[in-house]
This record gives sequence, C-alpha cells and structure tokens, in this order.
Amino acid sequence: MSDRPADLPPEVVGQLRRQNSDPADWYGGGGLWVLLNTSQFAYPQPDGKVDIKMPWWRVLDGRLTIDAVSPETGETAKGDVPYGYSVPGFQASGLTLPHLGCWYVTGTLGETQVRFFVKAVSPPETKPLDTKPSDTKAEDPSS
Repeated sequence: MSDRPADLPPEVVGQLRRQNSDPADWYGGGGLWVLLNTSQFAYPQPDGKVDIKMPWWRVLDGRLTIDAVSPETGETAKGDVPYGYSVPGFQASGLTLPHLGCWYVTGTLGETQVRFFVKAVSPPETKPLDTKPSDTKAEDPSS
C-alpha cells in the first residue's frame, strides 16, 4: 500500500462524498485516483489465478491501462478496464494475477501514472447470513 494521500481537488472530493466514499481512502493525483483499501483482496479463480477488483476515479478522458509486476518472480499481469464509464467519475477495473503476494501496480491514463504497491491477500472470511425464522409471529389476517 502507500503512505501518500490523494491529491484531490475540491470538486472531486464533493463527487466522492456524494457517492458515499471517503476521500481519505483514495490514492493518486493528476486526474486519476485508486481506492486502495479494497484493491488488495484477491478472489480465487478455477484456473488457480486470483482476481482483484480495483475501483478508480478519474477526471481525464482516455484509455486507462493497468500493469502489474511481481517483485518476487518478475511475472507480469495486465488489468481489464471496461469501456462505458463516463468522465469524470468512477471507473471499474479488474486485475488477474498468477498468484497471491506482493505486486507493483501502475495505472496509466494519458501522461498520468499512479503507482502503488499491493499485497494481494485472500478476502476476510464472512459469516453467512442468519436465515432462521424470527421469533415474532405475523398476524393472521383471517382472525
């Protein structure tokens, strides 16, 4: 992860708050930011690889590309950035990695590059929802 806070202009801060997102959770600058606190959880795929979802916020038009390299093995990965998101605003993306572990990630949009380090880990375990019927009884409309 990074210790550099996002350099967010006031209009972007307002847009993020309207989306119920804390501007302090974003990292980047120059018109491109990434939400780091969710960009570490890797979900296993049937082929043994792992997928990470990376939310971005951008104020620049153009094609966002994402590249990753493992400092441990030198392996590389390219992100998947779908079309169809309006500018300025949110941009979904995914990154399929060969394995869990440490990765240097670079998001590039025009001349702007946002670089960060991420340790891809399995997501925290969640408990299933309690689906037992409640103790309260519904009123019988026929009585």
